Amino acid sequence: MPKRGPNRAERTPVTADEVKKWLSACSPDQPIESKDPRYVPLHAFKTKGGTVSLRGEDPVLPVFDTIILSGTKSCQLFSGYIGTGKSTELKRLAQLLREKDYIVLYSDAQRYHDLAHPIAIEELLVILAGAFGEAAGEHLKKKDLIAKSYWQRFLEFLRKTEISLESVTVNPIVA
Repeated sequence: MPKRGPNRAERTPVTADEVKKWLSACSPDQPIESKDPRYVPLHAFKTKGGTVSLRGEDPVLPVFDTIILSGTKSCQLFSGYIGTGKSTELKRLAQLLREKDYIVLYSDAQRYHDLAHPIAIEELLVILAGAFGEAAGEHLKKKDLIAKSYWQRFLEFLRKTEISLESVTVNPIVA
């Protein structure tokens, strides 16, 4: 058996359940807000020696600047691996835009689709329409301008409209 150095710790075996519990504690179900005490700005991490970046430049400010400078139209792609803080940073972007009086519609895909399963473009389009219909509905309800949600209108459309399809596949919704 090899000797361990003075600073080497013995490895303690852990179970899969312990790892799941630890990961769930580290990864909240909902993205955290930038004002949350758990939020760590990895692009501006404060140390005793100053501020360092652990991920490069601030991921939000270039997107914010592009939206502000572009006027009315802007299309942005914000990507990254699972758990890298995309949703948290997008919530920070939303807050910055709201502070500039922009209307921000934020919707979390996990509410509508199990992200562990592949999605067809047709499903994605319906989910996007429904998700942003709901987000717009929440925004407009504050102004009493919307009576029915997108999902209610979509179901009424399906019930009242005769649809002729050559082929269709419907996957069950897993709850």
